[in-house]
Amino acid sequence: MRSSKRNKLKHYPGAFLYAGGSAGTCTTEHANASYLRSLRIIPPPIGVQETFYAKGEIAPARAAGKLGVPTRTIEHVARANDEFVKVVPSEKGDRSPDPTKEGGALAPRWYQLYWPIHDSVTSSLLSRAKASGYTTLVITLDTMTLGWRPHDLERSYLPFGLGVGIEIGRSDPVFMALHNRKPTADYEPPFPYLPSDILAMARGLKAKEDAFVGQAWLAESNSGTYRSWDDLDFILKEWEGPVVLKGIQSVRDAEKAVEMLMKDGREGGIIVSNHEAKNPLPGSNKKKFHVLFDCGIRTGSDILKAVMLGADAVLSGSL
Repeated sequence: MRSSKRNKLKHYPGAFLYAGGSAGTCTTEHANASYLRSLRIIPPPIGVQETFYAKGEIAPARAAGKLGVPTRTIEHVARANDEFVKVVPSEKGDRSPDPTKEGGALAPRWYQLYWPIHDSVTSSLLSRAKASGYTTLVITLDTMTLGWRPHDLERSYLPFGLGVGIEIGRSDPVFMALHNRKPTADYEPPFPYLPSDILAMARGLKAKEDAFVGQAWLAESNSGTYRSWDDLDFILKEWEGPVVLKGIQSVRDAEKAVEMLMKDGREGGIIVSNHEAKNPLPGSNKKKFHVLFDCGIRTGSDILKAVMLGADAVLSGSL
């Protein structure tokens, strides 16, 4: 921005320095810039990225790996967990290739769980995530069911329902066994994703099978089943690492999250989110408990506001 402004006022250097300069030896200006650079931005996942880019989630995962910032993988993707290991190796290097290959780099990976209705499926997903090197679990609480979105309904635009963006489910042995099917891990999503073309092929066996599995996965992971705090105990027993609750929107729930997540000394946190909207932030002074801010981040000033409200970090990734 500064370079652009300097170029815009290149014929009026005095005006530029008057408006853009700072006092003394510019120490305060440099300190301000240094502080803002120290704030972390964690790229959150955008579901079904293969609908607008052929490589889908692989590209941002690779970019995050090179920058050394956490990558968060959600269940609504067209790539299985194992594919992300190739581009963002784990911190420990377990079961991971040479980070200089495949464009990868050392960076922590977070797995975002859309809570299945069957505990057996939940256990399977968490086991696979751990085996793939994911170190932090993010539990989705703000999308237990899909929202009413007229712009999608007008275009019949729901990739999951046609079998696109469900690869983690399609490749899960426990989920597929529930429907008398074998897991598959070689699915290649169509690009570009054109629902009209897929619907035109709906009478074909493959299209019918994709739609069946897609709708079954939606029923499993976005079932409309809302969970209680007591239900969280099951996941805490299944996952030994840090746990982050996404979708906390009240101080009362934030305090309960601190109580639940830190009772055994584990590291944890919350993401203040309602799946793309701004919310007030409850603060926390717990050393191992972190408050992350999601939704609405568009500019640096938004980041500053979130930090001033008590966030430890922000997540930015929406188009």
